[in-house]
Amino acid sequence: MIPIRLLVSVVIIGVVLLLTVCGYRSLQPTFATNQLQRECDTAVGALTSLADGGVPRDVDDPLAPLGTRRVLSFEIPENCVYLSFGGDPDPQNNGALRPLLLGSGAVIVYRVEGASKQVIWCPGVSWGFRAGSVQGLRPGVTQESFLLQGGGSLRLAFELVRQGDSRFVLVYRSD
Repeated sequence: MIPIRLLVSVVIIGVVLLLTVCGYRSLQPTFATNQLQRECDTAVGALTSLADGGVPRDVDDPLAPLGTRRVLSFEIPENCVYLSFGGDPDPQNNGALRPLLLGSGAVIVYRVEGASKQVIWCPGVSWGFRAGSVQGLRPGVTQESFLLQGGGSLRLAFELVRQGDSRFVLVYRSD
């Protein structure tokens, strides 16, 4: 016969382990959201200094020298649903993702599975994000935001460009 003390101890240990696992699972979206927030804050700081002190490339001139460029590495959590530079890919919150621009494109929007959408505005900037599209040897300006889905390690290139009187930071994969 199993002693009552042993049985009670095993049940208590099982309950404590169950509560620990449930607590960890409920905190996972918070950890991922905080990680993405740190990554985005670092990117905004680096890109603001790039835009303030950089030299833009004229995208209408195919012979223009490259604009000031910065390559940043990101560690995106696996439970990231999307990360968008320049727009809100899910304005209706229905899961139908499209690379739509939001305003001038000076915004980063992301969502982690199990958490709400997060929006980081880039206030007081005179530029916006745009997805870079490869046209010949150099990326050109699109009228879309740059949209990433899912997680993992990646490197993104950010290049300062101008088209007419407008300045943009082009975003494209560098890995």
